[in-house]
Amino acid sequence: MFVNSLYKIKREKEVRLKMSRTIRVFRPIVKYQGGVINFNFDDFLGRIFNNTRENNLRLVNLYPIILKRHPHEFNVMDYVGGVFWKYRRNYKPYTGELNIDTIAQIDGTVVETTNFIYDRAINCIALEFNREGILEKDFIRYIETFLPQDYSLELSKVYEQITLDEVLNSNRVRSLEIKLNLNSVEENILRENFQEERNGFVDWFNGVVNASQNTGDNLGANFAYWRFDLGRGRGTFDLETFRTLAETLNLESEKIESVKVKFDGNNEKLKECDLKNIGKQYSFKILENSDIENPGSEYIIDTLQQVFDQNHRMNLMGNLGRDNGVQHDFNFNNLNYAPLDHNFVEID
Repeated sequence: MFVNSLYKIKREKEVRLKMSRTIRVFRPIVKYQGGVINFNFDDFLGRIFNNTRENNLRLVNLYPIILKRHPHEFNVMDYVGGVFWKYRRNYKPYTGELNIDTIAQIDGTVVETTNFIYDRAINCIALEFNREGILEKDFIRYIETFLPQDYSLELSKVYEQITLDEVLNSNRVRSLEIKLNLNSVEENILRENFQEERNGFVDWFNGVVNASQNTGDNLGANFAYWRFDLGRGRGTFDLETFRTLAETLNLESEKIESVKVKFDGNNEKLKECDLKNIGKQYSFKILENSDIENPGSEYIIDTLQQVFDQNHRMNLMGNLGRDNGVQHDFNFNNLNYAPLDHNFVEID
């Protein structure tokens, strides 16, 4: 009975791990003859959504792909949601049962979905990372099938603008959450110059890590979380202790999955930052703790919009804007509303 319970706990953890989604943030830039132009990407997406289904089905990198609009209107008007369907007619996976020693290939066409939202106000795309669906290069190639000759699309990576110094020098820190990957065998979670230092705080922290690892191993868990939060209380953490901890952690360690901090930024507005992402492309996860084993696109996009709007938009607002490129009168009547010959999909 106890073994079965442990297996169930481990299985639930594995399901949640697989169902989480990584979201990466980009800025769409349209170029004409290599130069950046001011381009209404919102209007452009709307015209694709309103195009006929047969004309939106395009062959990209040997796969039929189509862009569909998210059917629900968000509570705020600044967002539009979309999902790419990638049809896989070859190299299909198999299905089977645990208690039967046979497998069977799927007969029908496999469809992989990749979801995104576009923020009209700050001109950025939050795109789901899906190895089996479309990748960044496929997004670009699909969009470019609609653009006339001499026009191209670039998805410019948006980088985390918050610096470690900004976090460490904040006058108010409200919460801290550390997430450990218990499957990682790496042991160096402290920076080299702190590994040999012996003091009460470092010894205590090492003890907590070891205890979490042992407990997690016994439970069959994949992750361990520690969250320290002031709740509705006013004030801040003890800043000296917080800075000691933040400077002690080896943020390059695979053992440390994330270090999320809520703090007062330079404009005295509360910001949230994952110290692991500093200096890297702006990204975040959704559905980490979801119990839904197979969420649909509508649910994923709704969740993505809510998490982005509540936790990430303010971090990006000061760094992004619509005014990019030279003035250019683009004629939307020149779009390739019907696929060109090399993008045409033959339907049996």
